[in-house]
Amino acid sequence: MHGEIVGANAVKALRVLFPDRKWNFVEVTVDRAELMLNRNEHIKHSLKPMVSVIDDSIGCALWFAARGRGTVNGKKYISPAKYVYIGMGSDELLAGYSRHRQVFRTGGWKALAQQLKIELSRMWERNSGRDDRVFFDNCRVSLLPYVDEDFVAAVNQLPIWVKADLRYKRGIGEKIILRAALWKLGFGSLAFGNKIAIQFGSRIAKFEKRSEKGSDICDRLL
Repeated sequence: MHGEIVGANAVKALRVLFPDRKWNFVEVTVDRAELMLNRNEHIKHSLKPMVSVIDDSIGCALWFAARGRGTVNGKKYISPAKYVYIGMGSDELLAGYSRHRQVFRTGGWKALAQQLKIELSRMWERNSGRDDRVFFDNCRVSLLPYVDEDFVAAVNQLPIWVKADLRYKRGIGEKIILRAALWKLGFGSLAFGNKIAIQFGSRIAKFEKRSEKGSDICDRLL
């Protein structure tokens, strides 16, 4: 329930900070039969040529989110939104992954900066437009502010320790500049804490009850 709780609390904060705007918290619940049906009819075609287990987990979660069909306050709801903001790229830009801490421990600031540079340059190659295709399949356009060219250029002008200070513990040091911005905007404790990756937060993998690695070929996509 961690993801749902964090999401609900974030919407509460937005309603307080921006009361003149209407905020809908759309809860999307999918059973295994619906997952299997839409994976076979839609999702696996959108994901091609990506066929790994992690592509399946992320792709399925994004597809159902992009569909925008769920409930708001217990009532059925379909979002009319044409555009969807997603936070992809923030981890590569601001050292959000646990592996970045290992790089920092062994190589310091210079090694961390080099690692982020490599990961950001490979991000599009790695998902091969996967996320865009998933959103297009639902007639929606994904907007990725963290990989906007001007934003990336501006952030990369900053010293690495301003973007991420991994001398601090998890939930504070990674993406520290983003956390500071959220705190200043009034989000309070929501600015801190560990993230849960979408492939884990959605719990899609639990439907399969298999022992699989993220890099394994997913036979459900073949």
